[in-house]
Amino acid sequence: MAVFYIVAGILHFIKPQFYLPIMPRYLPYHLELIYLSGLCEVICGLLLFSKRTQVLGAWLTIALLIAVYPANIQMTQDYFEKSHPQKYMVAGRLPLQFILICNKTLLDKARDTKCTQIIRILADYRVTIEFIHSILACDWDRATLIHQYEGQFIKINQSDSLHTFTWARTINRTCSKPLLEFCLDTKSSEPFELIFNSSILKSKIDVNIICTNGLPFYFHMFKKYITDDIQKFILSKANLNIKSLKGDTFLFHLIHLYEQNENKEYLNTFTNILYNQPLLLTERNEQGRTIVDEIELTSTILYNKLRIFYDAIQNVLEEQMKDNLVLERFVLNGFGYHLLLFFHDENMELTKFLIDLLRSLKVRQGLIVLMYDLVEAIADDNLEQIKNIFKTKSNIYFAKDWSGRTCAHLAVLYRRRRILR
Repeated sequence: MAVFYIVAGILHFIKPQFYLPIMPRYLPYHLELIYLSGLCEVICGLLLFSKRTQVLGAWLTIALLIAVYPANIQMTQDYFEKSHPQKYMVAGRLPLQFILICNKTLLDKARDTKCTQIIRILADYRVTIEFIHSILACDWDRATLIHQYEGQFIKINQSDSLHTFTWARTINRTCSKPLLEFCLDTKSSEPFELIFNSSILKSKIDVNIICTNGLPFYFHMFKKYITDDIQKFILSKANLNIKSLKGDTFLFHLIHLYEQNENKEYLNTFTNILYNQPLLLTERNEQGRTIVDEIELTSTILYNKLRIFYDAIQNVLEEQMKDNLVLERFVLNGFGYHLLLFFHDENMELTKFLIDLLRSLKVRQGLIVLMYDLVEAIADDNLEQIKNIFKTKSNIYFAKDWSGRTCAHLAVLYRRRRILR
């Protein structure tokens, strides 16, 4: 942080015009006070460099943060008077200033106890808070400086830092606000360019992190201010099996986006994902519906709009006809009767394996019967029958019931400890 304060202080002399608008109107000599503030930041930074003067530097930093607090209030007032689109984000910085001040005191206490682990956590915490402040204020110069000199200490994910303060309730669950969501709030490409082009931060980013609206971060990848290159990177790091807090996978989300805006980019992404991971078709939402069910159970008008997704699914399934393992997994994942829906045309040229598989579904024989027997054996706590079923079909553990629950899930649900062991 010593380097940060020195660089930030120098910035007051290089770009004083940036600080002029936030100077409180009731104070005289605005330019002189800006230079004085910059000088104080440089002095604080220099004092923090040496262990002998760190305590003095810490207290002076606290005094400085308190002294410049009116500038933050002035900035907030100006944003509200001008109805600036980011007025609420700037207002959100005000309570965070007190947290930063308290954190300085905590850091001093940690140093007194010589607990290096706590010192490291609090130091990282402070750097991350400063980084968030800069993003909320759309101060990209400051954000760049923090990243350049203190980037290795920035904690980008909510799971490895204390930097998340905003909590939101989504349905019956809660989640904290991650740093990447603060970037979304700016509606600017700047923070994403800084973070996703960073050799330090890029490797640490978790795009699957849940935002306060209950959606994984990568669900927001189509925002206009996120570039194509960053979109591709986000998608490459996405876990497409992760669901939102409402139980929707990314495929469901793409369909809902298309309902609102008929953008072919959603369809292309949907199709490319399915060609690479066709078994995602078997995933169900919180209502127990698959993607196919979601399309089928819409109104006629909406069904006609979403028909192109239905056709894309048909093409993907036809592409998988010769892959016996994938076809069997479709059945094991509870998607078997959907296959009957797509392969009902007698004029279609089907493989012998697929013909036999579809026939067994129609007459309820073979694999589908084993799946029902497995579910019943788990419910009855019949371990011997389960062992016999596994001998008959070794990959039956992939089986899911009608609502997408696995064997392990059912064993937990029925409290079958013997089976879980």
